[in-house]
Amino acid sequence: DLPQNYYEVVIPSEYKTKKGALYKARALQFALETNVSQLKEDDWIVHLDEESQLTKSAVNGIIEFLNKDKHQIGQGLITYGKCGKIVNWTTTLMDTIRVAIDLGPCKFSLKYLHKPIYCFKGSFVVCKNSVEKNVSFDHGFEGSITEDAYFAVKASGMGYTFDWIEGEILEKSPYYFIDLLKQRRRWVQGLILVATSRNLKRDYAGVIFR
Repeated sequence: DLPQNYYEVVIPSEYKTKKGALYKARALQFALETNVSQLKEDDWIVHLDEESQLTKSAVNGIIEFLNKDKHQIGQGLITYGKCGKIVNWTTTLMDTIRVAIDLGPCKFSLKYLHKPIYCFKGSFVVCKNSVEKNVSFDHGFEGSITEDAYFAVKASGMGYTFDWIEGEILEKSPYYFIDLLKQRRRWVQGLILVATSRNLKRDYAGVIFR
């Protein structure tokens, strides 16, 4: 049984969004529905993947971000190879480039430009509930493959601002090389949809990488 301050959301198999969002975007949209969500407008949501492990530095960084209360969306560093036993050294080493991107162009664009110009991920995201409901994850098929990048560009175009969160969250790399290739293929396909979408307002010129 879950403690009283927790609740579990199970998505009905028959659930469909108004615009036909799929996959993770469908799940995220369901959690925002008025008859499902128990959150208040000013509550904050922390997005994590299923294998994400919080650290003390991440919790401190999130608290600092919330106390500043200057920006509506934040993101921090994700590292690999420190979360239990390394299953595949090849995929873990390949993911080190993602750490470098986080600490380089991603951190710069979020901390100093306050826009997701270079990259945005779906994990270690902190966002106000009212913002998520306003931006929505229901953007049809084109917003369903890389729903995180689509959400970020959509939110930026609507005037919401971003910031970098100090601290790190630990995650695992794909166990098999073929899974890593499929993951990257999905990212490329989704980001092409984001880059070519006519439904997104952009006030900057840039390319979203991961």
